[in-house]
Amino acid sequence: MPPRTVLLAVLALALAPSAASAASWSVPQALTRSGDVFQPALANGTNGGVAVAYLRQLGSTTRTELRNGTLRGTLRAPVVLDSSTHAIFDPAVAINFDGRSVVAWRRYFDGNHRVRATSVRRDGRVGSVKQLSGGGESAYEPVFPPSADGQVYLTWPRRTFGQFVPFAGGVFQPFTSSAGAAIGNEPVAAIDATGAIVLVWESGGKIMSATGRPGGSFSAPAQLAAGHAPQATVLREGTVVAAWHSDSGIVAAARPSGGAFGAAVTVATGTTLAMHVIASAAGEVMVAYVDPARHLWLQRLTPALARVGSPFDLAPGQQTVDAALARDPSAVFVSWSERESGAIHVRRLAPGGIFGSIRTIAPRSLLRGHPPATAAGAVAWVNGGGTLLMSRYR
Repeated sequence: MPPRTVLLAVLALALAPSAASAASWSVPQALTRSGDVFQPALANGTNGGVAVAYLRQLGSTTRTELRNGTLRGTLRAPVVLDSSTHAIFDPAVAINFDGRSVVAWRRYFDGNHRVRATSVRRDGRVGSVKQLSGGGESAYEPVFPPSADGQVYLTWPRRTFGQFVPFAGGVFQPFTSSAGAAIGNEPVAAIDATGAIVLVWESGGKIMSATGRPGGSFSAPAQLAAGHAPQATVLREGTVVAAWHSDSGIVAAARPSGGAFGAAVTVATGTTLAMHVIASAAGEVMVAYVDPARHLWLQRLTPALARVGSPFDLAPGQQTVDAALARDPSAVFVSWSERESGAIHVRRLAPGGIFGSIRTIAPRSLLRGHPPATAAGAVAWVNGGGTLLMSRYR
């Protein structure tokens, strides 16, 4: 190759943007200008969408609001989903495969707390608000569990049972319920590739599991092991992984799609505090946990739950009390805030153990050890003045 051609090729490589530098965290953007915001929730979609739901206090009125848009573009103006002088709690948000944001929250109504929900199209059009839980027992924090069948599901516990409902075709579908999903049982769920709802909960110091389908009933409970505080995730092909705290450390078990849970294995030893589990799009399972010294660690696992290397120190020299995990097709994102200062940090964990540098999103906050609202490629939090802020990876 002639020298001039070689030189031009080298210059082209030097000037071309690398994959590592193609994106960075944006300067925090203020999403509200008045009132006091609390309890933000974030979601990302496979189509690059992002949505943030939150509660905003304006005088004696509390409103449920949503802003949606894209990670690399702009966010639409806020839309008001509900407004009341009574209590509103616990907004949750997910993004449907069609780009529509699905939002749920709790509101006091006629003697108890009930779950309400709606959907918001990308153009900002709000669907009808549905009151999903009825009278009698109060409903508690609604959650969108991880799903491998491409559909959005919503679940919430009540005092003696829990309810599950899928969202499809722009509407909420038939319910199912389970006594195992009661508020006192610390229930978690994930949906396998066949659409089966895999429920995991604690009962009397034992980890239990059952499966069900919308419009049907749940199977008889099966005992997995002794433990407490379960978490659940699902791999892309539908294997559900449950993890929980035990006397020996963190224990996990895997259930192939349409099958049953295998034997439990220890994935992290010693006393652990907060723990979260997430399956990456690349097929790994990641377990983040906080040790008694308030240090944040990560253990990578194969789909068969074999350890990949030793636990990794995610935040050297820092202390926290919890962390948040989110994923997209390219990476897993972990965020936390420091216990003393409240400084907010995030790391991007690419497949194969390629972990990005710690990025400080805010030098201080009121979170003090609690993680910000986190989606893949976005974090949101409320500053000391009650303003909602967000930073995006783009």
